[in-house]
Amino acid sequence: MNPPVELSILLPSYLEAHNLKELLPELVKTASSITPAYEIIVIDSVEPLDDTRKVCESFNVTCIPRSPNNTYGDAVRTGIRHSQGKFVVFMDADCSHYAGFIHKLYALRNDYDVIIASRYMPGGIPNSHFMHLWMSRLLNFVYRTCLDIRLHDMSNSYKLYHGDQLRSLKLKCMNFDIIEEIIYKLQENYQARIFELPYDFQKRKYGTTKRNHPLFIASYLMTLFRLKFSGTDDK
Repeated sequence: MNPPVELSILLPSYLEAHNLKELLPELVKTASSITPAYEIIVIDSVEPLDDTRKVCESFNVTCIPRSPNNTYGDAVRTGIRHSQGKFVVFMDADCSHYAGFIHKLYALRNDYDVIIASRYMPGGIPNSHFMHLWMSRLLNFVYRTCLDIRLHDMSNSYKLYHGDQLRSLKLKCMNFDIIEEIIYKLQENYQARIFELPYDFQKRKYGTTKRNHPLFIASYLMTLFRLKFSGTDDK
């Protein structure tokens, strides 16, 4: 019988084969230095669009299709359903998240329920294009104020969670706003202890962002309204 999985590392991926070629060897090295009981799961598009699955196979990393559709929210939910780890790390597949930083997140796993790689707390560096930086800071300010969540950086996906708490959540968001939905519902359901570590965010190495800015803004506004005024059944 295989030992229980200690650490799950989940990477939603959409046309990121070139970035994964550079990220996965470092990620395997990092994970194996933390615990032998780890899993790395890349959540690809519904149908293959590039060589992502071949790249994963070359590094002995699990690759699964997201379901039922190609949204980011579907990728996150698919990854959570397939994860088995006591602790779960989400990170981007575009090389903006440095694999070695997992050591710092994992070191605090027993002290907090969520540990965030934070771009906006003192010591963090966002390294983003002006438009994305402006939108991200505004988003964090609005969510922080309206939902009374006192965090510098809710929206960076690079976080460590307790697996059982994460897998218990009923998540509805279809786009990148699922990241804030997770934080909100963990606080509502578990009064989650959340800690931020300053993080030096990097620009993606290859390819272009998958964010559609009008859809990005609309989905965040609808999610903010829903979370602010929903009943307890939605939390």
